[in-house]
Amino acid sequence: MNGLTLGGQKCSAIPDSLLQDKEFTKDLHTKSTGRAPTLNIMVTMTAKTLALLMGKGVHGGMSDKKI
Repeated sequence: MNGLTLGGQKCSAIPDSLLQDKEFTKDLHTKSTGRAPTLNIMVTMTAKTLALLMGKGVHGGMSDKKI
């Protein structure tokens, strides 16, 4: 997925399981901009909420397993 921007930060999608049965996650990775660190962002949803979790130094797939 190209062109995804979240909070002014350009991101790329890793795996997309947001709408798959019993998965409900989407992993994003911020793109490097100069000296700013890159972050993994996990998007997950429930029936009523959409949660975004950011982690530094954690692989996107690993954060899915802990939620």
